[in-house]
Parts: sequence; structure tokens; C-alpha cells
Amino acid sequence: MNIYIDFDDTITNSIQVLLAISNRRYGTSYKIEDVGDWNFKDIYPNIPLKEIVSIYDTDEFYNLLSIKRDALFVLRRFAKRNKIFIVTKVNKRSMVQKFQWIKEHIQNFGIDVELIGIPLNKSKGIIDMSEGIMIDDNVKFLNETNAKYKILFKNNRKFDELQEWSGMSATSWQELEKILYNIISKEKGITNGKI
Repeated sequence: MNIYIDFDDTITNSIQVLLAISNRRYGTSYKIEDVGDWNFKDIYPNIPLKEIVSIYDTDEFYNLLSIKRDALFVLRRFAKRNKIFIVTKVNKRSMVQKFQWIKEHIQNFGIDVELIGIPLNKSKGIIDMSEGIMIDDNVKFLNETNAKYKILFKNNRKFDELQEWSGMSATSWQELEKILYNIISKEKGITNGKI
């Protein structure tokens, strides 16, 4: 089965890193609980969005970025018998940076994943996911896709409360593992645990 997974704040701790860099850059001391908007407008109302977003294109960002707890274990388990795609919004520079980061932090650990970069002005819905599973931390992106199964990855951020979602959700990769196991077992009619 195809599994499509978002990169920022689903596999990685992007918002936390973005916040750490912006705190240093602007002399602030905000915590993740203070962030009430994806684009940081609530904590940095006078800083242009373009300036905040530019942090995603820095070497510093990718040097500080880390994979979420248990993500490698779960990716390794499901990549054995399923195709895993990392679907993420990119520009030319971030495509190269994300590819290098994925190679170093995921593929070099023997996990076969493929990166699909979506231009910033396009929808993740341009990818046919009709026979697969989509995992994302943003309800808007989940709703754009035609994935057979959609799972919201919640990060317990302040702005997660604003996302209305009644479908499947997980707050950790351990929870996500159980949901994936149940979906794939049902789809493949497998009862021996080899999914």
C-alpha cells in the first residue's frame, strides 16, 4: 500500500526549529505553546511572512532539524512491504535541502522512501493518492487529497485546536504505528502481522 507522509512537523520538528531560530534572530523567547498561527503572525505581527518563511531555506534550519521520536522505527517497519512517499511543499532550494536531509537521516538508515516536492503554489491534491494513506499535520492539506485514508498528525500546538477534524488522528508515531497497522491489515486481509 502507498503511504504518503508530510515532512514538516509530521516527520520532523520544523516549527520548533523555526521558533528557536526566530527567537535568536529577533531576540525573543517564545515557546511552542505561544504560537497560535502557522505563519507566526500572532507572535511576530510586524515581521513580513516572507522573512519568517525564508528561515526554511537556511542551512541553519536543516542543521538543527531532527526526526520525531519513533519515526525511524515506524518508517522502517512499514517500508518493508509498502511504498512510502514524503510529500512536501518546496521551492528549488528547499527541494535540494530536503532531499539531502532525507538521504542523511532516513535513507542512510536503510529505509526506502521517495520525496515528492510540490511547488508552493500548488495543492498536494495534484498527487493521486486514491489507493493510499495520507498523513499530515494540516487539515487543509488532508482535505485537498483524494487519499483513501487520511490521518491528522497532531502536535499539541495551540493552533491545532483551530483545525476541525473528525477523522483518524495520532499524537505520536507510536499511535500512528497502530493506526497504520490496522488499516493495512484490513486492506491486505493479513492476520500474521507481516504488513
